[in-house]
Parts: sequence; structure tokens; C-alpha cells
Amino acid sequence: MLDSGNLVLATQNSVYLWECFNRPTDTILPTNTIGRLGKLVARYSETNYSNGRFQFSLQSVGNLMLQTIDFPLDSANSNYWSCETVGSGFPVVFNQSGSIYVAAVNESILKMISSNAGSTQDFYTVILEYDGVFRHYVYPEGHNISNSTSWPLDWIPMSNFIPSNICSDITEGTGGGACGFNSYCQLGDDQRPQFRKKKKKIL
Repeated sequence: MLDSGNLVLATQNSVYLWECFNRPTDTILPTNTIGRLGKLVARYSETNYSNGRFQFSLQSVGNLMLQTIDFPLDSANSNYWSCETVGSGFPVVFNQSGSIYVAAVNESILKMISSNAGSTQDFYTVILEYDGVFRHYVYPEGHNISNSTSWPLDWIPMSNFIPSNICSDITEGTGGGACGFNSYCQLGDDQRPQFRKKKKKIL
């Protein structure tokens, strides 16, 4: 296990035979990249880690997109966010400073997805969560528990969620929407979608 969080299987000469950074699930860490046709797949629910209904995918044409999945199949259904880098996006980069961006072949920044102006001593992670929202979290790595009475219990989400309001951004004609079939959703105080079942009309 490297300091970056990358779990590797290596030879005695430090040649990587396998590394988890090449097979991300729903999470990426600093120094991780996603190449063309690479993707993150959200888990099904808060406690069920099987594949869910959303994916974060860098298309073969270089466009980074958030998409619904035709669950329980593995195929993309519809797009609900795009960074609009068709024809030019190459990898998605999560650098050590906590910035996530789409880069060109020459490594220049095409589109900044998320950035943090905080300390480089903080620890960052990005998760495509089960509700379909791409969230950037930070945890104060240098926090000393022995010198403080207020130990942070949770990762702190940054404010630039993608999309900012998934309830209004997913409006599928089939009725699935952000919260599933036969329901409508609204953002709660925690900025997470909360669904309500549609009431049957009594004739």
C-alpha cells in the first residue's frame, strides 16, 4: 500500500503487475487519473456496494459525463451533466493539490472540475455517490488528536457538488428521475435528494 492509497502488486524490481488505481470503483484519490473509456460507477445505496444507477465516464471522444445507467443492465441510459470537452479531453487528473480537471494530450488544463485552496497537508477524496452526485471531500491529515479537544469525525464535503441540484437535472421522460420510478425528489438540508412517493389519484 503506497502513501497515495494505491494498492499495488509489484515485483522485487518495483515493476507494478497490478494496481487498484487502474480499476477505480466509485472513488478516486490524489495522483489518480481516469483515461478515455474509464469510469466510476456509483454504489447502489448507502450500505449496498454493488453497482448502482449512475456513472462518471470519460467518453472515447474526450467528453467527461455523468450518466444514468439502465439498471440492472450495465449500459448508459441518459446524460445529466457534461464538461463539454468533446474532441479534446484526454485524461481526468486528480493532482496532489486537490484539484480535479480534464487535461489535453499536452497535459494542459482544459476544464477545471473541482479545486481546493486549502492546505496541501489535507487529504482529499472524490466519490460518485449512490445518489448520483459527484462530491469532493477533504479531511485534515495533519490534525493532531493529542493537541485538540475537537477531533473531526467526518470528511468535510466541499460546496461544488456536480450537479448542484440533481433533482432538477435528472428529468427522464420514462419517469425514473433522480429518485427512481413513481416518485419525486427534493434536496434536503444536507443537500441530498429525498424522495417521496407519488400519491395515487382517487377517482
